[in-house]
Amino acid sequence: MANQLRCFSLINTEWEHPFNGTVIRIPLRNTSQEKRSEISTKEASIRDVRYSMDSFANEMGSNGLLFLRSVQRIVLSVDDQRLNEVEIVNRHDLIEPKERLKGVLDGVMNHGDLNGGETYHEVSLRHWAATRETVKTFGVLNFVAGSVHDASLAKWAASEKLFPWVAVAAPLVDHDRNWELGSLFSVLPLPILTGLPVHIHGLFSVSADRSRLHGLDDRGVQDDRPESWNKFLFGQIIPRAWANLLVNVCQNRQRQDLFHLWPTATSEAHQWWYGMSHAVMDIVSRNNDSVWFTELGYVSIKDGLLASTATNISYLKKLVRPPEVEICVLKRFMKIFEKLAAPSAYRADQTALEIFPFEDGTFRSLTSLPVFLHRDVFDKKLFVKQPGSNIDTHRVSETTLSWLHEQVKDSNSIVRYRTPTDLRDYFLSYIANGSSDTLVFGEEQRSILSKVWEWIIQHCQEGLPLSALGPLWLVPLRDSVVRKLIPLDVSNSATWFDTGKGEEIALKIIAIDPSNAPKLIANDALSDVALRCLLSFTGTERSLHLKDGKKFGDFLNFLEEGRSLLQRASEDVKDSVFCLVKELYWVRHGFDLDIDTDILRSLCIFKEIQWPIDAVGSSMMTRSSTDLTRNIVFVGIRKLVPLPSSLSQVFLDATDERACSLFEDLDLVKCLDEIQILEELVIPALQNGSYEHMASNLRLDVTELLFQNYFRLSASARGCISSLSVVPLEHGEEDKRLSFGCPVDIIDPQESALASLYFEDEMTRPERHFYNRFSGVLVSCGMMTRLNGHLVLDRIRSYETKQLPFRVVASRAKTLLQLPLCEDISRPHEFAQSVRSCAWLPAQSPERSGSLTSSLECRDGDDQPIVGRVWRTLPFRVEHSWRSILGWQDRIHAGVLISQLERSINASDIHSIEQTLFYLDRHYAFEDYMERLSGLNFILSSHELFISPAQACREGAERLMPYLYNVDSRFWNEHIAILRHANVPEMPDLGRLHDVQAALELKGALGKMDLEVALEIAHIWGSQSDKSFGNLKVPDNTGLLVDVDSLIFNDMPWLSEVNHAVAQRERRSLPQAQFEEANGFKLAHPVCRGSTDPYECHLLILARVR
Repeated sequence: MANQLRCFSLINTEWEHPFNGTVIRIPLRNTSQEKRSEISTKEASIRDVRYSMDSFANEMGSNGLLFLRSVQRIVLSVDDQRLNEVEIVNRHDLIEPKERLKGVLDGVMNHGDLNGGETYHEVSLRHWAATRETVKTFGVLNFVAGSVHDASLAKWAASEKLFPWVAVAAPLVDHDRNWELGSLFSVLPLPILTGLPVHIHGLFSVSADRSRLHGLDDRGVQDDRPESWNKFLFGQIIPRAWANLLVNVCQNRQRQDLFHLWPTATSEAHQWWYGMSHAVMDIVSRNNDSVWFTELGYVSIKDGLLASTATNISYLKKLVRPPEVEICVLKRFMKIFEKLAAPSAYRADQTALEIFPFEDGTFRSLTSLPVFLHRDVFDKKLFVKQPGSNIDTHRVSETTLSWLHEQVKDSNSIVRYRTPTDLRDYFLSYIANGSSDTLVFGEEQRSILSKVWEWIIQHCQEGLPLSALGPLWLVPLRDSVVRKLIPLDVSNSATWFDTGKGEEIALKIIAIDPSNAPKLIANDALSDVALRCLLSFTGTERSLHLKDGKKFGDFLNFLEEGRSLLQRASEDVKDSVFCLVKELYWVRHGFDLDIDTDILRSLCIFKEIQWPIDAVGSSMMTRSSTDLTRNIVFVGIRKLVPLPSSLSQVFLDATDERACSLFEDLDLVKCLDEIQILEELVIPALQNGSYEHMASNLRLDVTELLFQNYFRLSASARGCISSLSVVPLEHGEEDKRLSFGCPVDIIDPQESALASLYFEDEMTRPERHFYNRFSGVLVSCGMMTRLNGHLVLDRIRSYETKQLPFRVVASRAKTLLQLPLCEDISRPHEFAQSVRSCAWLPAQSPERSGSLTSSLECRDGDDQPIVGRVWRTLPFRVEHSWRSILGWQDRIHAGVLISQLERSINASDIHSIEQTLFYLDRHYAFEDYMERLSGLNFILSSHELFISPAQACREGAERLMPYLYNVDSRFWNEHIAILRHANVPEMPDLGRLHDVQAALELKGALGKMDLEVALEIAHIWGSQSDKSFGNLKVPDNTGLLVDVDSLIFNDMPWLSEVNHAVAQRERRSLPQAQFEEANGFKLAHPVCRGSTDPYECHLLILARVR
């Protein structure tokens, strides 16, 4: 529909108002359109269209509106360039005769009226073409015959929608002016010129193309009824109409020779109008019509002498009277009057002679006062009820009439023109009189009232004589009521409305209670000129108590008078009233300082708009009329933005410029534009939750408007939007209601990693269509496109509080921890504190059970080797940017690390031990932990045993196990600094040897393994100390450790020979294998290398010690 009406916007743009006219769309096709059209392939060029319009303009000419009953104006224009215009100038004068014609036609066509009828009126046509403007006046007589005597012809005409209605239009111009030839019309002009001095209209039988009349030239046509019909119109109906036209024209133009309007005899026999002059002459003669012009006006052929030439006229003048007497109608008494009244023969005493013609048909003297002379035709039409006082101007010659008019100018003259005072007396005597401000006039009185106003217009041009005319009932109201010009009661004020919207509204208001309604001036009682004259005094003569409904202030006063009726009017009427108030204010001329805004505030015409507050209710906006008298804030909104109801505000429709101008200029209501509505109404309502109960589609409208204007909002307003629930979220197919979220709480749908941080029941993505439209604005509002602080805290709190299985929360928390944080987190310290205080990290305990914990009690997979046996740990690595937020860049307490070492040692977890040692070495000074560390078996020996620092040596302890061990070479190289601070020597030192020796001593008799350790101690002791052997102990022959100084060797002087022999014997008596078997070890000591005797080896060691 919008596309269908778009082309009409060139003509009209206000479709909410009635269009006074008819618009016809002709579907012409250009080159491309005719190829696609399935209706017609005929192309219409611009030249063709212009030619058609020019042809139409030529056909309509300047007379095209003559016989149209409704059309009053035709304008042809192209691209706002006016080509041709025809307009009826005196359209209001035609209302009454056209109504009478309508009644005649209706009687003949619908009610079987056999009498028919006729109407006569004069029409003035203004024609503009090619910058030239002309105005012509025509006398038009419409004649409708009551019946067609030929029944067959009448039946055929009815079937063809034809009936005997003709009209003749005569130009009322001087006969010596140029006049175009007359033509035929059948409502619209036909391309048929007649050569006659008039235009003729008839419902002719015409060809399909309207180029000719059926009849005389048709050959071979079996049906002769079209010819018979046209013959009937031209032979019987048109001559009667023409004759009656002449009678009416002559009656109205007494001083104008109109003989040129008679039919001419120049037509030819084959033309329908052949013989028209004889037919008209016969009718005029038969009726004795007064259509013959003389110097005294028009007379019938019986009342005058007919002269055919100028010579005959001169002869007749000499024949009828003496030279000094004017030509006159042939009545003896008038001849005497004309002679005596001639200026050359006038004497003062002649006024007493009863020779003066009066309108009552008598001849009296001028001494019978009063004696009035009509100024013009208006006088004659008006003062018809006082014929005994009026000189009959029709029965005097032009010369005498001129002399009488000159006499009136003499102040001493007995004959005079009527004054307003005379009009008052005449009115009160013959038209109306009474005591009330209003009277009901009959039809005759109403017709006279119009004539009174014509007289006032003509003869009171210097101003309205209120003293004389004030008491007269001159203001026509509706329903035949007429009010005094100056009412005694001010409540009888009256308002005028021009035909149209204002009058229609006023009538609807009055119809509610006519008995208590304001008074309206009747439009149809006076002519346009009279109305304008009357209304011209509305602003200057307050005593008249007249108001012009087209003026803003006067219209308000009318509404105030009918306020109680307006209160009861329908919403449509109130809407119309408000529209007219806006329109009148908009077109007012200047600013009316007398406008009482209290009147305007009291009118129940303003449109309060509301939207449903119930989310399940209707989403349609409602309008209701209201006044502005309530003690509440009224706000005009220039755009219909859905707003929740408020107890402190009423929202008024100010969407059009005129309403806004009215509200603001008169300081009635503050009007807010689109941006102001969003900032001052919408955003506060969103903040206080007022939109929560509104229908979701209304909220969506508001949201879209908010985002459309986002960059036009102030910085403070934009800052509020991020935290408002204004973004429609995705919803399931079964969920018909939209949910809304804050921009800062939603994620970019294109960021799938962020989406995976949410649970299935959490709606975090914007609705798809909304996102496609406003993705850029959403980003500006804070929509999460990366891992920002707000998102992190929201997710952390959700993970902490959700009562879901651990694995469900853990998977999302893991994803979160493996995403990089943005670098511009605001207030990072507070953010970090919030992150650390929540128990949300999906950690595993040392026993491998999962639970959520805070960052203060756990670490990620990177730190699992150094805290995993003490704290909970994450089974994965977190993204590097998280570590500082979680507090994991701070060093782990040394006590935790020592505990981790203890448990790792118990679990023989060399990797954990080493990582813990590395961490201690990097983050702590040796003195911070060495005391506790020294007591732990944290050192890996070369035999993959964990030993304490007291048991460790870099090397040289191979034969001191299990009392001393060599440190694993790799372990030594990796942790050399810690080992040295733990006092682990390069080789076993005397202190450690002494400690081992002390341990052996406690065992008593040494076994096979300990014996070798004792021998190794002695060997190392001997290699490291050349001076003191006081503390060295070696095993004796019984396996007990004894001081080295207490032993006696057989190579000493104090050793007995016997004992030595025994020793030798015993030594030699034991084979090496038995000795090894008996003692449980192999003789592999370096000192004993090459010897197979254990005892010998022992002696060698002792010798070495010595």
